[in-house]
Amino acid sequence: MKKGVYIFALLAVPLSLNAYTFTRSLNVGSEGEDVRQLQIYLNSNSQTRVSESGVGAPGSESTYFGERTKQAVIKMQNMFAPLILYPVGLTFGSGYVGNSTISFLNNIQGNSPIPQTNTPATNANAPFIESISPKEVRDGDTITIIGRNFSDKNRITLTFEASEPYSDIPSTDNGTKIEFTYDSSIQKPFDKKFKTIDKDATAAVLEMFPKVPISVGVIDENGVVSNLQDITFNLK
Repeated sequence: MKKGVYIFALLAVPLSLNAYTFTRSLNVGSEGEDVRQLQIYLNSNSQTRVSESGVGAPGSESTYFGERTKQAVIKMQNMFAPLILYPVGLTFGSGYVGNSTISFLNNIQGNSPIPQTNTPATNANAPFIESISPKEVRDGDTITIIGRNFSDKNRITLTFEASEPYSDIPSTDNGTKIEFTYDSSIQKPFDKKFKTIDKDATAAVLEMFPKVPISVGVIDENGVVSNLQDITFNLK
């Protein structure tokens, strides 16, 4: 494992939120509003900025995917390699916005998997999360949600998870407590990629890999959505 990849991991920080849904693959030569939205997103972090001035710079994003956009995408892919590249067997970004990158963009931008609901947030009967423990979780940890108005069959949603495996989760203590085991989609590709490398190199990656923020929500059996609480994920 090269030291440069460690540095990318260390520098990786969440980019600012921008609720846009990307639906198609993008590459050099692509044109459209989605390219402009991609540039806006890339420009929200100084480490992945398309350009410092002129076309492509913050406030001057364009609808054309050129070489500078490609290089900015590569930087983003490398920064978040465990989330974008490792799951598809890659170690270095290509600049091609394919399925893995699209999934990452649509999740990290704050497009929560929790669906829209017409239930007001002030609804006294809506599920409500008061606390979640632990605040820092690893794959296989038991997560405990404390709150109120949980139903017999709850659905747990977590940002950064492509699927929602946490369905029909019961509550206990008169609808005030939910427990489930966290099955991380990040840990598995990491294990597959690094189990065979030097232990010291693995330790370096673990030390420098950023904590991944995860927003947790509860949807009751009637489709009513709770508030969100944030925790962080750590590799192990």
